[in-house]
Amino acid sequence: MISWRRVRRWVAIVFCSSLFVSLLARSALAANDAQAVKLREAAIYQDYLATDFASAEKKLVDALALCAKPDDCTAATRARLHCDLGVVYFASQKIDEARAQFAAALKEDPNVGIDADLLTPELSKELAAAKSGEPPPAPKAGPGEAAAGGDTGEEAGEGQEAPAPRASSRPTEATDCPPGFPGCNGVPMSCNNDDDCTTGERCVDQKCTSRSDNGASKSNWVSLAAQVDDLLLPGQKAACSGGKGYSCFNPNGTWYGGTPTTETGVPGGFAVGSLRIVASYDRVFGNFTLGAAAGVALRNGPRRPGGPASLPVHAELRGKYWVGRSPFAKPGFKFYFIVGGGLAEVDASIGTYVSDSTSQNQPKTAWRKTGTGFATAGFGLGGLITKSFGIFLEPRFMQMFPTTGEVGSGQILLSYGL
Repeated sequence: MISWRRVRRWVAIVFCSSLFVSLLARSALAANDAQAVKLREAAIYQDYLATDFASAEKKLVDALALCAKPDDCTAATRARLHCDLGVVYFASQKIDEARAQFAAALKEDPNVGIDADLLTPELSKELAAAKSGEPPPAPKAGPGEAAAGGDTGEEAGEGQEAPAPRASSRPTEATDCPPGFPGCNGVPMSCNNDDDCTTGERCVDQKCTSRSDNGASKSNWVSLAAQVDDLLLPGQKAACSGGKGYSCFNPNGTWYGGTPTTETGVPGGFAVGSLRIVASYDRVFGNFTLGAAAGVALRNGPRRPGGPASLPVHAELRGKYWVGRSPFAKPGFKFYFIVGGGLAEVDASIGTYVSDSTSQNQPKTAWRKTGTGFATAGFGLGGLITKSFGIFLEPRFMQMFPTTGEVGSGQILLSYGL
């Protein structure tokens, strides 16, 4: 008699075993895939881009060995490896081997494509021919080689069909530069910054471009800016009594030198201070700009008797770090950080009322003067309207010295690239 309990037990055992084997297979597949992808990345992004084609070929062959069985790797991974190996063979002038690898890649995945970082017109034509099944494009003949046939001095006889072009085992140029390879024969090198390019080139959209190219980003920028300063005024009960950091003036602009008996004082807080018109120049170095600015200060405070004259000029050296890759390559929103320092004076005033032996509750203006040196830090944001014109806003903090003061300032800049 059949024991259904025993049957259920064996069914459970078989099911669990199958599940365990399936999980092991999936784990092995994931491990092989990851290892193969790691080898592929080293082959392409290290060896191939360094033109070490032999090392790139070895790594890709090793990666394909990890995927030898259908269950070792996914079809997409095998297709990618075959396609990349075809690219390496093509760069090494092994044309027949390259075409065989493209065919193997398409067999694994009919939608496989060449990596955008590696794509050239020649490779695009080769893969398109492999997909369509049409005869592949004839490779260019090397120097001194015939375009067809084995003889260089004889033409095909009349009525005879010219032999099919054969792949050259030599480079298509006088050097070992492969056709369509980045950096060769006019094909731009890929790059991450200007340091990856040769002298006379800059990195634009991850491609090395001549600095003389009118379409390239601008390296020299001139700007015109308007700046407003807000000076933090310390609270003071007797601002006009002298020695308190303030100089008081009458409504007609004359200095008040009396001795107050009572005073409303200064409550403290930010007050609008100097206004500035500033012109500047900045030079681009990758993501950094270094520059200088000079301008004139308006609305400085009046001079008290025996006191120093106001400094009407603004002089500044500064550096900026621009966030993002190739920040000047194309129009759009921009963000950056600023540090700098220079010469300037920031003045601000606030009203108060004074009573003394000659008058009661007379209005006075209490002025505070700071500077004439400063250090500044802040950030900027705005946008390039075109590749040679932008509008930016710069909120900053300024620390004044030796006469100390804390200033919040804001600039609006119109910038033009040269």
